[in-house]
Amino acid sequence: MRKAKAPAPAPAGWVVYGVAVHGKPGEARAVCAQGEWDEMERQQPGLHKLIKKGIASEAQAEALARAGVVAAEAAKLQAKKLARRG
Repeated sequence: MRKAKAPAPAPAGWVVYGVAVHGKPGEARAVCAQGEWDEMERQQPGLHKLIKKGIASEAQAEALARAGVVAAEAAKLQAKKLARRG
């Protein structure tokens, strides 16, 4: 009797990726497991933008995603201030 092949283990880790939001400039940040990212890319290659992969935990990935949003918002505010001065 043949043994069924076990499925390959899903890659470990978490990713942060960018998602375009209709009607808004820039992108939102999202987090998922590496295996979920691989499946999304298989189904719709290039739809989302990979920002960082190989993150050890979901908590770290969430923190990185939030930090990117904060940095983007700070840059927008700084640009507005400079535009008002000029």
